[in-house]
Amino acid sequence: MSGDAVGTVLDGSLATAAVALALSSLLARGRFPAVGLFIGFGVVVGLIYARLAAPDLAMAEVAIGAAATGALLLRTVSAAPGEVAARTSPGSAGRSGAPRVAAVVAGALASAAVLGVALAAVLSVPPRTRLPALVTERVPDSGVEHPVTAVLLAFRAFDTLLEVVVVLVAAVACLALAPTPQAGLAPVPPAAAAPLSFLVRAAVPAGIVVAGWVLYIGTYAPGGAFHGGAVLGGLLLLLVLTGRQPPVLGPRVLPSGLVLGATVFLAVGIVGLLTGGALLDYGNHATVAIVTIESSIAVSVGVTLAAFYLALAPGPHGALR
Repeated sequence: MSGDAVGTVLDGSLATAAVALALSSLLARGRFPAVGLFIGFGVVVGLIYARLAAPDLAMAEVAIGAAATGALLLRTVSAAPGEVAARTSPGSAGRSGAPRVAAVVAGALASAAVLGVALAAVLSVPPRTRLPALVTERVPDSGVEHPVTAVLLAFRAFDTLLEVVVVLVAAVACLALAPTPQAGLAPVPPAAAAPLSFLVRAAVPAGIVVAGWVLYIGTYAPGGAFHGGAVLGGLLLLLVLTGRQPPVLGPRVLPSGLVLGATVFLAVGIVGLLTGGALLDYGNHATVAIVTIESSIAVSVGVTLAAFYLALAPGPHGALR
């Protein structure tokens, strides 16, 4: 079988798996199976992005869309009351199955219609004025080499700043509603068994290096703040679940970690305004400014992901053993 044929079979398999997992997640009778299918759907979507030569989206989908969001859903499900009787009763499937399937099919058709209209609009734009060509032409002026980072931090920096603020507001709201708002996010769980504790201690330094590397390469290759922040968030959760309370999640440092990204981003933008340019105009120091902003956002993303997860705990977290 030729390479093109193998690629076609692989793409078809991924597309079929994505649709099947999405439908199965929506129609699942239990919460845990639905969450498990959702996580599998996120992984498959990440593979699809990789096949489409979009590694940035692939990494973000797997790290945040599947792993981080899946962990939050699992935590929520584990803390929620039992299944609704209508979902588990023997006769409920026949009564509610048809409307659910009809709603899913209607939603899929509506989404396909919207996607078709959007695609037709994009394809109708003359080639010389299409956005990719304009981005490629202006990337050297952005201070970084990777077009995705240039778009996020230079060409549409104001949008990215608002996205960071939205994440901050969500974190504050989540912590305000947390059942354990006392010092720290929750009581420190019992220490994990020695082998697991040793593995986590060995993994954390390596994970920090990986997070820093993923953050740095975002200036010239797929990577950046959100990807590095997802790695940091996972490391923080590993420490907490094995009986350690990282200082960054303590009551004094946590607020600073949450607001760091938005604060540094806005401060850098205001500096450009005060030096005679425009808001978020980095001037001749674009590379330093973007790396500084990305580093601060990575820290805030990591702390925020850990805060989201821990704020859902109704009591002491069970340590991994």
